[in-house]
Amino acid sequence: MDAFPVSSNLLGKSASAYGHLRRAIAFGQLRPSRRLSATGLAAHYRISETPVREALVRLSAEGFLTWEASKGYFTKPVTLHEQDDLHEVIAISLQACLRSLARSAPDILDVVEQRAAPALLEPADSPDISRQLSELIAEVGRAIVKRNGNAVLDALMSILMDRTQLVRRLALDTPEQIETARLRVSGLASAVLALDGTTAAAIVGQHLAERRRGLPALIEAASAVTGQATYP
Repeated sequence: MDAFPVSSNLLGKSASAYGHLRRAIAFGQLRPSRRLSATGLAAHYRISETPVREALVRLSAEGFLTWEASKGYFTKPVTLHEQDDLHEVIAISLQACLRSLARSAPDILDVVEQRAAPALLEPADSPDISRQLSELIAEVGRAIVKRNGNAVLDALMSILMDRTQLVRRLALDTPEQIETARLRVSGLASAVLALDGTTAAAIVGQHLAERRRGLPALIEAASAVTGQATYP
């Protein structure tokens, strides 16, 4: 599992505190049950404590962190119960949006055409393929919801995709898993092109059902990743 690097061009920019911290959590770069100090993070990002505190409040509200009275903010362990719930909500939301394809002009193909090519054509043993493909899957999911026109669900899906990011990457650990995922992305694109919402929903349902069945092993792997994290 490759580390999520600290980008030097993010340091010193208050607007990036929330985004960078959320991404670090999503990629498993923070140890679980670790207290996050606004003072320490502010020093790390070279900014004042105010935007960091605002970021911590927002991340807690979105479920990335927990807050304990008189103690502060803490990172969360990756748990089977929570991940299963998150994947169930993703499946229900995406399938509902896909079944309404015939009533809208989908632009999901724009995402596939512009972003999928590198991930779909990259060799299965490429060192960066799991990240590329996991992020592509998330982007396609968000595009499906965005096209549906529900702004609340759109915002929720962005959170859900980041909160399942680590598990999604770990589910793309072998060439076989990568090839299966790529075939499904291609099949989904074809179904959307044909405005076949039923087939598209079935593809998503099968993919997420298999993911949920494999969650126990994925949770174990995710716990190993976050347990070794040292950033920041």
